[in-house]
Formats: sequence, C-alpha cells, structure tokens
Amino acid sequence: MKLSLLLAFLFLTCSLNAQINETYFTGFDTPAQRAHWQEFKLGDTINQIYEWEISNFVFHSDSSALVHYYPVGGTEVTNDWYVSPGFDCTHGGRVDSIWVNYAGFGVPMAGDTVALYMLEGSPNPELASQITLIHSFGDTAYHNDNVWRKLDTMTIPAAQDSVYFGFRYNTIINWLDVRFDDMGITLFRPAPPTGIAESSAITLKIYPNPSNGFIQIQTSEIDPIEIQISDLTGRVIRIEQIQSSAQFQLDRGMYLVSSALSSDKRSTQIVVVQ
Repeated sequence: MKLSLLLAFLFLTCSLNAQINETYFTGFDTPAQRAHWQEFKLGDTINQIYEWEISNFVFHSDSSALVHYYPVGGTEVTNDWYVSPGFDCTHGGRVDSIWVNYAGFGVPMAGDTVALYMLEGSPNPELASQITLIHSFGDTAYHNDNVWRKLDTMTIPAAQDSVYFGFRYNTIINWLDVRFDDMGITLFRPAPPTGIAESSAITLKIYPNPSNGFIQIQTSEIDPIEIQISDLTGRVIRIEQIQSSAQFQLDRGMYLVSSALSSDKRSTQIVVVQ
C-alpha cells in the first residue's frame, strides 16, 4: 500500500507539471464515435458499387470497423475520402495507434492511394487550404492476409487553422479491401499557467511527506494564509487560516494542500499519508 501511494504521488506530481493534452479515440462502434465523420466522393459516383462504410462483420474490437471494398469492374477512378470532425492542432500531436487489416487479391500499385491525411481549413478535400500526408498504408508493410496489425506513433504537425483527419481510398479496379479500427489521437496542449509549477509563489513547507498521519505546515509569510486540504475527487476536507505553522491529522490517502495569500499568490502541493 505504501509503495502504491508513493508511485501514485510521483505519477501525479509529474502529470501536474506536464502538458495537459487532448485525446480522441474512435472504434467506429457507436453513434458518438462516428459523430461528425463524413464521406467525400471525388471520383466516380455513378457506376461505383462500394464506398466507405461501417462494417459489423470484420472488426478488431467491439462491434464495428471502417471499411472500403474494391471497385468491382471499375473503369473510372474511385477517389473516396472519409474525414473526421475538426480539431485544434495548434501545438501539433500524434496518432498514438490505429489497427489496420488488408484483404483482397491486390496490393497498391502506381496510381493507387490508401493513406491518412491532415486537412486544414475544411473537411472537404477540394476546399482544404492544405493537405498533409500523415501516413501511407500502401508501402512494403501492406500485407493482404486479412490479419489485424497495429500501427503507432505517427507525427501530426502543428497547424493554425482547424484540422481534419481523412482516410483516402484511390484506385480504378485494383482489388484492395482495407479496414481501420481503434484509432487514438493525442493533440498537444501547453502547460497550464497555474498549479504545482508555481508552488514557489508562497513559501510553504509541508513535512513529513509522505506522512504517517500527521503533517506540519509551516510558512514564512508575514500575513496569515488560508490553507485548504482536498482529496483527489475535489472534496474539501479542511479550511484553516494559519500564521507561521499548524499541524493537521489526515487519514491514509492522497491530498492536495492549497494555500492562498491573495488572488495572485497561490500554491498547491501534493501530500501522501501512508
């Protein structure tokens, strides 16, 4: 138990000092995970039999996957896009992972495209101000053996405009059956301006930490300061005004000890009671 609390303390301390990033996940399983995705058909729309669809027959996990089957008997270009909702990518990001599955008798040839792009300004590829290739699936890693494989760590560049992520399927008659599932994205965010990193705003000592039940809070501030002790759910345990020092008894757990001298001079520290 003591080791678990200590590890949690170290993890939370690092987390609070790091960036607070935005994450997105879709397995294309529920209406919420499919919300605001849309298809753009820029090639043949008259004779085309297959297009991007959500399949309940072949998937990596849960119940669905994004699928595009080959254009049977095609004589015109199939150029289909399936594009995500919009995101803020001001600080860049990464595709953490995506599961892929390839089948059919063909592999991508010259002129064929199976790829993931970042579109800026508009989800419509014809209106986007810029289109950047994130990953081409039609490389030497393309194996049409109907086996799910995980791809990870694809860099997403920073962009000032709204961005959208689009799967593109482009061929004429090549038998390319492609499936995508369980896509996770992280978009970087700057560190918040307040919090643990500003703990030097108030001179405050808390000891021992970790503690066996009693903590001593000591300050060298001349004026009284308000101490607020909360658990990790945000529930306030104690609020006290202290001058110089005070002792508190706490049950086993992890706490945030916040102190305030004024609206612009605050501090927060983590306390572990073993």
